[in-house]
Amino acid sequence: MAKQPKQFGCCGTIAVLFAAGLVGMCVIGMLLPKPPPRQPAAPPAQVAVPPPAAAGSIEPPAPSRPAKGEEGVLSLAGAGHVFIAVDDDAWDAMIDAENARDVEEIALLMAKGKVIREAVGTRVKVLERRITSTKVRVRDGNNPGAEGWIQYEFVAKP
Repeated sequence: MAKQPKQFGCCGTIAVLFAAGLVGMCVIGMLLPKPPPRQPAAPPAQVAVPPPAAAGSIEPPAPSRPAKGEEGVLSLAGAGHVFIAVDDDAWDAMIDAENARDVEEIALLMAKGKVIREAVGTRVKVLERRITSTKVRVRDGNNPGAEGWIQYEFVAKP
């Protein structure tokens, strides 16, 4: 009686095909040309390091913006005025209108008393500082004594 050929079954067939595929990929990889050698990387750029502070000095450098309790002036390059929001709700509405360049919305907020307009150069006192905003009290200008929120970069040292 003749011997019957060995059958691999479904899993055995898949294993044989997988092994044959791996061998084929290895042969193709050996036939491909080798990439050219890499050029050495450029040395890292030199970074300027500020000199250490004087011995015993713990004072940080003076900020370019006035701190809480200090006097400042309203400042916006290329503009004659800035807008000040009188409360947190008005702040969000004012910023949205400014970003959308919606002059009508700004006018409506001003008509409702939610936003005031002050000239660049108006003296203010910094009452509170946040990451993107500063609460100020207007010292002179159109609304002396008025308090509100303004973008922190619009308040400069006098």
